[in-house]
Amino acid sequence: MGAPDLQLLLASCPQLRMLAMPRTAGGIELAALCSASLTLTELDLGDCSADVTSVDDRSLTQLPVMPSLRTVSLMRCVAVSDAGVAQLGATKLPRLAHLDLSSTRVTGSSGFAGLAPMESIVLHNCRALGAAGLAAVCRAHAGSLRSLTLCGTAVQPYGSSLALLAPAVGLARLDLGPSWEVDGVGLAALACLPALADLRLGNFNLRPQRPGQPPALTPPPATPAPAAAAWPPPLTPLSGPAPGGAVGPLPADLSRCLPSLARLSLGGMFAQHGLARLLPRLTRLRRLELSGIGTARDDVLGLLLAGAPPPGLGGTGGAGSAGPDGTSASSLSLQELKLVSGGPDLTAAGLLRLAALPGLQRLQLIACPCATEDTVRQLVDAVRAAIGRRLRVDVSAKKPPLAAAATAAVLAAGGGGAEAAAGGGVRWGGCGAEGALPSSSLSSSASVSATAVPCRA
Repeated sequence: MGAPDLQLLLASCPQLRMLAMPRTAGGIELAALCSASLTLTELDLGDCSADVTSVDDRSLTQLPVMPSLRTVSLMRCVAVSDAGVAQLGATKLPRLAHLDLSSTRVTGSSGFAGLAPMESIVLHNCRALGAAGLAAVCRAHAGSLRSLTLCGTAVQPYGSSLALLAPAVGLARLDLGPSWEVDGVGLAALACLPALADLRLGNFNLRPQRPGQPPALTPPPATPAPAAAAWPPPLTPLSGPAPGGAVGPLPADLSRCLPSLARLSLGGMFAQHGLARLLPRLTRLRRLELSGIGTARDDVLGLLLAGAPPPGLGGTGGAGSAGPDGTSASSLSLQELKLVSGGPDLTAAGLLRLAALPGLQRLQLIACPCATEDTVRQLVDAVRAAIGRRLRVDVSAKKPPLAAAATAAVLAAGGGGAEAAAGGGVRWGGCGAEGALPSSSLSSSASVSATAVPCRA
């Protein structure tokens, strides 16, 4: 589509709000947007499947003044650098709030200060952006930034780098990607972000403070720090050897870390260490995602049901840290759980323990060999017997855990009675033609859906 065709399109849609430009669009096409400059609120100049070379620093100079534009995507515009970002300044785009710069050449050192106050910035795979650039971005938008994606940048994926986020005190969503490891120093830095509600990272590496090691930086305490405590007890790593390198000390008061966290996604290159010190204290956790054989495992699931610290030991088990039955606060609040690529350490017995989670409403099991039809059925039966609440279970795998025909036969014969009584449902996802379950094989009165969803390898 050239500039004349684009002008005809814009003339026929006088109230156009969102526009995705073709991959070949350049400066001439950007200049043609002047006819829609007053109405457009969202503009996509990038592409999610291929690199875009026609949009570069020079072509962005042709972008007209667009007073209503709120969202711009430059995803995979590989020729865009800080100079191109400067062309999106507040004088041209005064209401810009959401910017996707995935796979561009930005460094963060310039251009960002001239933007309108940004609410979300995506820097996924920006390999030229390092620590100095991240610090500059956070300083420039300290009062407005709410969402930040840092996967695949040149920022060192360790806890100490998280101190660069300190100016962005209103940050609510942070995606660090699967390569990031957060130790005690990193956790203390995250504790300085009181509004953080959505966190995605690789793994936690939380260890007790070694003798002579300085304490981690902690936010100003609201109450005097507690005396030395016997809780939590010395921890045995969940699996595997500890990653190399020094491990930062834990914050003095774990109960004040991540007070607003509602969604946590874990799963990276290393195993989780020290989750027993943190997970039970996440009092507002609603959704938990665990990926990989080092994270999606029985002992991590067991932490959701861990008992509260004994009274008077450590002061971290204060009001709101545990339920009246001794279960952890996170188990009381958790509503959604997603398990991906579980290995031999994720068993049917571990899944059945999830029936004790009082608020669990949805369970997603992806590429988990233990998620057989019998196991899932037992789990739903256990939920009904314990509380009678609703539970939705979604099961997806590259190879269905049971033969497709056998699963269809069981469900069509009325095997969905347990799920119907519990008010829940089980959805099975297969892969390819062999996993496809024709809808005609299911009873019209069956309450359990058994549809196969083709999945990509």
